[in-house]
Amino acid sequence: MHIRQALLAEALRPGTASQLGVFIGQMFASYLSVKLDAGTLRKTIAAYVAQVQIFPEWAVERACQNCANRDSPFPVSGGELRAECERHTKPIHDEAGDLRNILNGEVYHERSAGERERIRQGFESLLKELRDTNAMQKQPRVRGIGHKEGFGLSEEALRKFGARRQSAAE
Repeated sequence: MHIRQALLAEALRPGTASQLGVFIGQMFASYLSVKLDAGTLRKTIAAYVAQVQIFPEWAVERACQNCANRDSPFPVSGGELRAECERHTKPIHDEAGDLRNILNGEVYHERSAGERERIRQGFESLLKELRDTNAMQKQPRVRGIGHKEGFGLSEEALRKFGARRQSAAE
């Protein structure tokens, strides 16, 4: 599978701008309606190359041939050429993605009966602990309104609180 993955990556390697330009130039030459001077043709080819520069040479060559063989007196747009290149490379991209998913996938295994029982007991223990914690939180924190027993504080805490209160009042 790794060998196939490497072959697919090589098949999708982008072509060189100069070779892509040759294919696009040949496509334009097949249209009798295209009459461009050398400078304009160079700029037009560069614009088309910018649209298809991420594709391999074979895909651009096929796309240019398919577009030139259409029954239209006018050349396709750069976007149409790009869509034709995508059509040619889609099966390879799909296969490469499938291989990547297979090779990078996680292997899952069925848990044994002992593991399932240990996990079930762990969840039951956690559930019991959460129920106990929730039951404790439902009890009121303040037991009454009286001075000493009202806050549920220890004697020592009440003395410290009282001392702070007296010093603040003075």
